[in-house]
Amino acid sequence: MSEMFFNRKNNLISLCYGFLVGLFISVSTPIFSANFDVNEAINTLSLLQGQLDKEQVTEREIKDIREQALNLRVQALECVDEVQPQVETLNLEVEALQQINPEVDIEIFDRLA
Repeated sequence: MSEMFFNRKNNLISLCYGFLVGLFISVSTPIFSANFDVNEAINTLSLLQGQLDKEQVTEREIKDIREQALNLRVQALECVDEVQPQVETLNLEVEALQQINPEVDIEIFDRLA
């Protein structure tokens, strides 16, 4: 009897592990294709802030800094729009997994395995 429980527990662990690996693979490729590097954006914003912190900043420099910052914002929002449906899907899947009771729903896992 304990061996049967152990096998079911391993099946559950394997199923959860497979699910997480599948999620990572399915989400990682589209996120990287967004062509938006957060670290690069942060560095650029830090450089722009440094330019603004100078004692004398010309109107032209302020306009250029504003334009660069707005371009970064547009790129960031495009990235968010691209991955938002995937994030919502993952949140729904995580919510569904949290509601599963392995003691009651073990037959479901057995049928899927």
